[in-house]
Parts: sequence; C-alpha cells; structure tokens
Amino acid sequence: MQVNGPSVTCCSSMPILKKYGITHGEPGHALTGTTPIHAYNNQPEKPALVYVSEISHISGNKAYCFGGGFYARSKMKHALVSGNIDDILEKRYDVEELPPESIDYYGTILLNGGKVNIGDTVIYSFRTQIFITRAKVAIVEGLSKNNPKLTYIYDSKGNLLDKF
Repeated sequence: MQVNGPSVTCCSSMPILKKYGITHGEPGHALTGTTPIHAYNNQPEKPALVYVSEISHISGNKAYCFGGGFYARSKMKHALVSGNIDDILEKRYDVEELPPESIDYYGTILLNGGKVNIGDTVIYSFRTQIFITRAKVAIVEGLSKNNPKLTYIYDSKGNLLDKF
C-alpha cells in the first residue's frame, strides 16, 4: 500500500513520516529549503529560493511592495529592503502578517521608524506558492561560486519564457 506524505518532506521529517507509515513523501519545499522546519533550524537542504519585489508605495509607517504568491500559511516575518546592494543584508524589516482571506496584490512592510524609498528592492525568503503568483520565475546559477548568471525565465506554470 502507498501512503503519500505532505510537501514538507525533508531529511528531518522523514523519520516522523516513517513512524506513521508514510511510504512516499513529496519533496516540495525541501527542494528550495523553505519548509517550516527550515525557518527555525539549520537543515541539510539549503535555502535556494528568494522572492524579489520592489517598494510600490508608502503610507504612514508602512511600505508596500508588489505581491503575488504570498499566502497566510507562509508565516513570513521579515523582509530585507534597500536601494543599495551594499547594505541590503543589514536592512531587515518586520512584515505584516496576511489574513487568510487576503488577496496578495501587495506585501506590507512595517517601517518602525526606518526609511525606504519607492523603487527600493525587497527580498523575502518564505514558503511561497509559485503557481498562484502572476510573477516570473528567474533561475540564477553560480551563486555558490560568487559568479551569478541568469540562465532561464519561466512563467508561474513552468513554461519557458526566455533562455540566456
């Protein structure tokens, strides 16, 4: 008998799946290092997905970035925001949690006294659902060798749009 497991299958969850009789585990987010377990503990699977957007507008103490693919179960907590590549890793902001009924046209970043500008880059790493986004998926190779190269762009359904 075959019993399929959830998409949070990863090295750390396999013993639990085995204990409960799961025979097949969907790798899903283990392939991108974005399971809930990855958010709290170092795991053998390395994070391999970032979500890049930009600040679209600012209102009061909140900045908004273009969205798509966010969803409440992702439990995203933070974003990196800057107009400068040299300091973006130091510019961490809290994000507003999305309600379950949310349509994710925008992500909300809590400024808490910080300063961002329209057009600044926003970087997230969370458990996205690419198939519900209207965004494109860019494949970048060579990051571990400090030699990044954009190689492919796909739509959210996996159709190749461009090859470099």
